[in-house]
Amino acid sequence: MKTEDIKRLLEHYYNGEATLEEEKRLKEYFGQTDIPASLQADKKMFQFFTRPQTEPLPKGLEQRLSASIDRWQTQEQPLAGKHKRRTLVPLLQRTLGIAASVLLIAGASLYIVRQDPQPQDTFDDPALAYAEAQRAFQLFASALDKGKAHLEKAESTTREIQNKLEKCRIRTDNP
Repeated sequence: MKTEDIKRLLEHYYNGEATLEEEKRLKEYFGQTDIPASLQADKKMFQFFTRPQTEPLPKGLEQRLSASIDRWQTQEQPLAGKHKRRTLVPLLQRTLGIAASVLLIAGASLYIVRQDPQPQDTFDDPALAYAEAQRAFQLFASALDKGKAHLEKAESTTREIQNKLEKCRIRTDNP
């Protein structure tokens, strides 16, 4: 079997995608004596996992492990409840804060969208729209003219007052 094929099978095996047939082919390959140096670590691993367990377990090991696990579990149970409560409150606060923020942003967005309607065309005929725009500009120009006339009248009145003040100052300066 080619080294490239073995590397491909190993990749499948390490990714958990290998079929039973592919695993069997790998075990047979690594059972051989002539293995390239680049695959020696894989060979040792396969030999470790495929060798039969010849050493017996000590008597009572299973019972001692089970008793230890039960003891550790009972010791951790009161702490687990406190730990859950401590982590649950901040988590709940964060969740509620995020939900409130989302609702606030959604409400503000809806308010803004409903308050600011999109501009729409008011005229279907461009010639009519142009005539109406000219009329609006003429009204604006006439209002500016009225404002200009009032401003000119105010300027002339201001000049008259300044002249009178100058005359009064001249009279008071020359006794």
